[in-house]
Amino acid sequence: MTTAWINLLTTLPAAIGWHKMGYDWRRTGRSPAVGQIRTPQIIWQMDMSACEYFLTVTTEAGEKNWELLASSALSPLSTEVRRAWGLATPQLDVTGDGQQVDPPAAPGARWGKFLLSVPGLQRLSWTTTWGENAHFQMHSFENGFDQPRLVWDVPFEGAMYSPLVVVVDVDGDGAQEAVLSTWHGVIVYNLSTGQEKYRCMYRQSHARQYGFFGAYTDPAGKVYLVAVGDFAGHIGVLALHGRELRNLWFHQFDPQSEQGIDRRFTINTIGPDPIGDFNDDGHGEVLMNVFNETGDGRWHLLAYDLETGEHRLDLPDVYLHGHVDVDEDGRDELLTQYCPGRPVGANGELRLYQWDKLLWKHSYARWSMTTLPQLPLTHITGATRGMEAPVAGTLEGRSGQVVFFTEHGETECLHALHIGSDGRAEIIWKVKGPADVLLDAVAVSDSRIPSKQNTCLIRARAPRDANIQLHAEGARLEVVANQRIVRGTPQPLVLHDAEKRPQIVIAEPLDRISGWVVEQEGNPPLRRLWQQPGRAMTTQAPQMLGLIAGDVDEDGVDEVLFIKETRDGYARLVALGLDGCECWHYDFPGFNGRAPVWNECGTTIWAVGHFTNPEKLDVLVSNRRSIMHSDETVVLDPRAKRIVWHRDILEVKPPWTETRWPHTRGYGGGPVAIADFDGDGLDDIVLCYPAEYSIVKGNTGEQYIVEVTGPLKGTNNFWVIGGFPLVADLNGDGALETLWTSSSIILAFAHRDGHAELPWRTEPNDGATGLPAIGDTDGDGHLEIGLPGFQDGFRCLNAATGATLWTVPAQGSGASNCIAVDINGDGIEEFLYANGSRLIAVARRPGVQQSVIWQIDLPTSIQNIAVADVDGDGNCAILAGGSDGVLYCIR
Repeated sequence: MTTAWINLLTTLPAAIGWHKMGYDWRRTGRSPAVGQIRTPQIIWQMDMSACEYFLTVTTEAGEKNWELLASSALSPLSTEVRRAWGLATPQLDVTGDGQQVDPPAAPGARWGKFLLSVPGLQRLSWTTTWGENAHFQMHSFENGFDQPRLVWDVPFEGAMYSPLVVVVDVDGDGAQEAVLSTWHGVIVYNLSTGQEKYRCMYRQSHARQYGFFGAYTDPAGKVYLVAVGDFAGHIGVLALHGRELRNLWFHQFDPQSEQGIDRRFTINTIGPDPIGDFNDDGHGEVLMNVFNETGDGRWHLLAYDLETGEHRLDLPDVYLHGHVDVDEDGRDELLTQYCPGRPVGANGELRLYQWDKLLWKHSYARWSMTTLPQLPLTHITGATRGMEAPVAGTLEGRSGQVVFFTEHGETECLHALHIGSDGRAEIIWKVKGPADVLLDAVAVSDSRIPSKQNTCLIRARAPRDANIQLHAEGARLEVVANQRIVRGTPQPLVLHDAEKRPQIVIAEPLDRISGWVVEQEGNPPLRRLWQQPGRAMTTQAPQMLGLIAGDVDEDGVDEVLFIKETRDGYARLVALGLDGCECWHYDFPGFNGRAPVWNECGTTIWAVGHFTNPEKLDVLVSNRRSIMHSDETVVLDPRAKRIVWHRDILEVKPPWTETRWPHTRGYGGGPVAIADFDGDGLDDIVLCYPAEYSIVKGNTGEQYIVEVTGPLKGTNNFWVIGGFPLVADLNGDGALETLWTSSSIILAFAHRDGHAELPWRTEPNDGATGLPAIGDTDGDGHLEIGLPGFQDGFRCLNAATGATLWTVPAQGSGASNCIAVDINGDGIEEFLYANGSRLIAVARRPGVQQSVIWQIDLPTSIQNIAVADVDGDGNCAILAGGSDGVLYCIR
């Protein structure tokens, strides 16, 4: 250990906290804490999960109160029960022997009775749906579940990405065809032989077909093939004309975008069943939500005529969630939400339309939605939220479909809504609960559950320790199951108030941020001090990236920064004091406040740094308009509550980098590291996303260094996509380098004359799933890198050269972040990490071959660890977040 580091340790205050993943803003994972942990034990544990109760609701006159006790001993919904409610993919008679089984998996599998003379079912699938030299194949299983017979094989040269396959009789000859949507068009194959019948290649730009593909047969028997890309935005329809497959019409969104994926300012979203005759005119339409196509900054619910592409319906400020025939007239009504801007809130004004006629509305609620387990063979989707549909079904005493909505306010109230043939709305029953309990319908039973026919399954999501009082009107409730809700693993911060008292801050599963203190000899061991609505960072929920803290109001105490969804659905960045009171906030009206899934609008990443003043903290925020590459970033001055700078274009072209493909990307969007690279005393921003390495100036946002990694120079067209940066002087030359960690490769970047170079890297496909730390674990004054999650386990690397110094074999699946810390008080740092359920402290001392200092097996796999003084006694402990949602404290 270096003399400077030892001197720093001797002058540290007694209490050391944990302010973010990676400990500091360089993400070094190197903590100055000193522990006395030599024989580790779990000293306490706290369940941070939430609870989800499932109840059946049967129509019954009268009112009644129901209580759900946190101590209730119920089992989770089994897979068999989920199948019975239509919530899981059904089993199939694969071989024709009458036995229902889970079908054997294969990329892009679609099952059906395609060969009438062959026993059992057949499977259409691919050898790969993301890579080179794919084969499209059919297999039959008459010889047994594990003995598939290859019926036909269609090879493809070059790359194949996310092919979409439907089955339909395209040409009306009485035999079905397999219809394939690829990057550039549609191909139709004889289903029995694999022989190509028709082909239409019509998309050269905006080529990526990722989204929806479906077939619709009109009353005259004409088949329309609908291709919608929600990534590279486009919509088009094809049909046969004689013996030729033709593109009837094709429309691109963001035509200024060369590929349709960079610089997107529109959004188009598509549901799982968007095609039908919704205005009862005998002609088909396709429904889609489109935002900002004309530059008006508004959502439009559009219905495209299948034959011509003309807009048959245009409802501005309206967002479609699905369609159901709720009034028994034989055509579906449109379940929508009023959205006056880009955000689509978790709750809002609900509207029910019969085409363009408003039938019903509610001022503030949400529709009950479900994720469909499968689609019919005529439809397939990979669209964002493309499998979500309204919960609907027939309840006892009603002939039409019933839909469900939850009124949100001082309480939550779930309603069963029916529209009679006379157009009058009727609430069949309602279930009311407290505001911190989320109520939604899940499914309506059918003949698969004879004893529950015409019964609704609902869920109540609540804090894990809550006793819930429900009030039912017109319904009888029965609790049938409960299960724990885990949203990633607990990722605690450990902060200290003005009196240096430690507080543990955690983002809980149901979008709540809470502060806790350790109770000596307490049961439970933690006492909650405060709780506020809010969420952690994420680029693709439910994979959460934790919280951060910083003293943004200059009062000497760190605040917690998180996102809160406002009533109008947009994002509010909140700085919260350790007393649970808001110190500061900044609104982003154009971005969703709820946690975004991948390729969805929302606030994703935030950080703090000395961007404009070496003595004061500013706040960096990344927002995403829609898909990846639509990221934009601001730096905020929290004192003036103003934007210092805003950027939305990263230029990946000369003079920044030499690339055969000059292009632009969005700005920001991934985890960042913060450091001063140019020596001006102000922090700069490092990003390893999406396939570019970039450093930008913290005070202006100007590009400083950009290097393309897709493909990575010196490799055989190997793309490095996404990763986590760590900044340190890896080689001791006085300059900062960056370590890029990804699951596919490890890169070390140095900087010279405005360009980045690679002093070392691992080989392609030799990456790590854990996160690194730097430290000096042998006391020689030189840095090593500790990195868990390689295929061969943990590696200690020479930071200057990348050479492997020593390894620890893999102990299980999965790996946590690594921390460099003197965990046992011997004066030299150790690397601390988790592999599977084993927490391990390792180091290689001079002359000693044994690397494991100590290890402890925990009850579950560990994905996140932190080291801090958690109870104010001056000794550090280890907080380990488990995949079971439990926070473990080890000392």
